[in-house]
Amino acid sequence: MTMEPPADLTTPGAVEALLEALDEAVLLVDPGQRILQASPAVERLWGHAARSLAGKSLGVLLSSESRSATGSAEDGHRLEAFRQDGSSFPVWVRRRRLPDARAGTSLLVVRDLSPLEETRDHLRRLEKALATMQVGVAFSDRDQRLLYVNPALAEMHGYREEELLGEPLAKLAPDDPTARLEFREVKQLRRLHYETRHRRRDGGELAVEVMRDLVTDGRGDPAGLVTICQEITQRKLAEEALRASEERYALAVEGAKDGIWDWDIPRSRIFFSGRWKELLGFGEHEIGDDPEEWFSRVHPADRERLQNRLDEHLEGASPHFEDEHRLVHRDGSHRWVLARGLAVRDADGKPHRMAGSLSDITDRTARDPLTELPNRVLLRDRLDRALARLRRRDIDHLAVLAIGLDRLAVVDESLGPQTADELLVACARRLEQCLRPGDTLARVEGDTFLALLEDVRSPVNAAAVAERILADLRRPFAVAGHELLLTAHIGVAVSALGEEEAADLLRDVDAAMRRARTRERGTYQLFDREMRQAALRQLRLEADLVRALERRELVLRYQPIVRLRDGVVVFLEALLRWHHPERGLLAPGEFLDIAIESGAIDAISTWTLDEACSQLAAWDTAEPAVRHLPISVNLSAAQLSDPGLAGQIEAALAHHAVEPSRLRIEITETALARDPRVARAVLERLRSLGAGVAIDDFGVGYSSLGHLHQFPADVLKIDRSFVASLARTGQSAELVRAIVELGKRLGLNVVAEGVETAAQRRLLLSLGCENAQGFLYSPALPPEEARAFALAAAGRRRTGASSAA
Repeated sequence: MTMEPPADLTTPGAVEALLEALDEAVLLVDPGQRILQASPAVERLWGHAARSLAGKSLGVLLSSESRSATGSAEDGHRLEAFRQDGSSFPVWVRRRRLPDARAGTSLLVVRDLSPLEETRDHLRRLEKALATMQVGVAFSDRDQRLLYVNPALAEMHGYREEELLGEPLAKLAPDDPTARLEFREVKQLRRLHYETRHRRRDGGELAVEVMRDLVTDGRGDPAGLVTICQEITQRKLAEEALRASEERYALAVEGAKDGIWDWDIPRSRIFFSGRWKELLGFGEHEIGDDPEEWFSRVHPADRERLQNRLDEHLEGASPHFEDEHRLVHRDGSHRWVLARGLAVRDADGKPHRMAGSLSDITDRTARDPLTELPNRVLLRDRLDRALARLRRRDIDHLAVLAIGLDRLAVVDESLGPQTADELLVACARRLEQCLRPGDTLARVEGDTFLALLEDVRSPVNAAAVAERILADLRRPFAVAGHELLLTAHIGVAVSALGEEEAADLLRDVDAAMRRARTRERGTYQLFDREMRQAALRQLRLEADLVRALERRELVLRYQPIVRLRDGVVVFLEALLRWHHPERGLLAPGEFLDIAIESGAIDAISTWTLDEACSQLAAWDTAEPAVRHLPISVNLSAAQLSDPGLAGQIEAALAHHAVEPSRLRIEITETALARDPRVARAVLERLRSLGAGVAIDDFGVGYSSLGHLHQFPADVLKIDRSFVASLARTGQSAELVRAIVELGKRLGLNVVAEGVETAAQRRLLLSLGCENAQGFLYSPALPPEEARAFALAAAGRRRTGASSAA
């Protein structure tokens, strides 16, 4: 067998086959840069047939300027190539001169750089993406040494990127077993996803979520690992807080005194806590999660109101849900409950969940325990509902009547509290008979009732109801063996449009009742526009009063109390005045009630006491005639009920270094009768300090002579009404004589108030009264004028004594 000689490049066709197999294009060019010959790859790169290029300029295919930043001509240049269709693409050109060819003939080898540059662009974009990612990314080799880390991963662990390159992955994850695997184990890894803890450079730990996967080379063999790492420390803390919150919620639901409910509105299911079921006498598994478990147990009279309240809140008309209603207990009784709740809404404002509480209020808020009538809370609830009906034009008008009973305190004082309570119950039953079945009667405080007339045709009808009530109350009540007579004063407020809020209407009717009280007994007053203006003026006055202390608008004036026989000042009464910036000097009668209602009375009383003690301290350095004059300060019934009053007075005296005997406290007889036990304890404490006590307006209160011996006092002040009628009736003179004699027997100084004429002075002297105050002698004066008056009176006495001598 004959062997063929081995093929070489001299073999015919060998060079052509070699050029055909190359990815690069080969060009043979002469010294003038004209193409002599081109390889077949030219057609693939440029779109020209190889033979068609012979004799053409090289500029048809390549730019003349190199785009290579580095490298010599022998190494090659980056040039721009031009396809037949006019598009361009980058190429790398290496030029080789042929040694045996004619001088200047060159061989050009041209490689298409497009795929390489596309790959580089892709890698640059990928690197940019990795660099800007908020999660950490790392590539490690087969030995789990870090080849690449992005900035987020380095920063997350407290390193710079270059500090981690070449380091073992286990440096960041010492507790992660997958970071210590050998290569034969790494080959088995496929898409791991888990949570673990990594270590920072400073030694601290961070919770991370890790995703790891195998990286393979072009042949599919394992080349390393890619690790994606996201810090979840805050998420872990939030999850822990959520777990703790859920545990606290579960404990709160379990231990709450109130029942808890949670309503899944789309599914129409309500979770009722064990306590919710227990309030109605049921066990844990005896009530399901159907809403009818609640609503079917609601008293029929309360069901419509409850549904309206729920609808208002779910539709967004009210900020929260709240309603009082009755639920049927397991034993068949009704329990008054207070339901509160709040809806949770989606992005469109549609409610999808509502949760709240249920409180049993049977024994505390729904009813007045004495009369079994609704109280103010329940009436307010029904008034809100009635106003809503009025705004919808379901009814024509609604009216509220405030009914205040007269002289109930007299019954309490004379016949005892039990008889007064029986009278109240009898009065409640009679008032109920004056109203229609759909109206609401409530007892709101001791002697005051409120009636809600939910549908009246006009204010005339409301006035007719008030007249019917007044007429019915005039009939005698047979209570505890006594035949008792009662009268009342009634305020009436009517709403036709429902523009008012419930609070406005209650305020209006209260103002009307107060106006009726100023008239004769057994009358009613319809609230009108003028009264609303008066109420607004009162509100403005209240706002001004709150700031009066800050603005130093309150002052004290001092009215002398003199000895009748010679006019010498024996002590001074401190009287409060208000320098109103617009209305001038106001007496207490114009603002004291407002101070009590607004709560400003405490601060005003504290200031009054301190100012009086300050004035006493100032007079200590004055002339002997005024150095030892006591000052009396008035206290209200509310102050007298404060067990801390004596301590407050003691502190004021000590602060100004004033002897307690220089201060007298004046209390009206009515205030003493309000709570005799507390009043007696406070007055005894004041007497033990050394302060004096005066009983003011004596003779007009409820206790009068009967209780006088119970209270430790130094001074008895006869009310001005008796003094004013001295010259007209002999009866007043005998009353004054009796009071004077009683005072002397009890060792009290007696003072007649409101002395304005010389005739009154003579009569009082003849009746044995020793002291007086009033305009006959002096009005209330500023401190310096009061001091001058006392000095002048003392001077007149000395002059008179000298003349007598």
